[in-house]
Amino acid sequence: MFDALAADERGLPAIAGFFERLVSARCTGEHARWGCLVTNAHAAARRELPEVQHVLAAHHGALRSAMRAALEAARERAAI
Repeated sequence: MFDALAADERGLPAIAGFFERLVSARCTGEHARWGCLVTNAHAAARRELPEVQHVLAAHHGALRSAMRAALEAARERAAI
């Protein structure tokens, strides 16, 4: 999902679509109401393990990069 968001040049509609897909995935289908593994990992006592910290940091970095790319696309579209 992060790669698709980063590559989407629509800007703000891409961000809205990202969250719409995320909410849909959490609320429908066989995995509905499971919650978010990343959020649960942040809340768990095991988050202190270096291996867990590494995975959470990588996930957060990928999310930040994708959001930054989408926001930069939004800024460029506004300048046109």
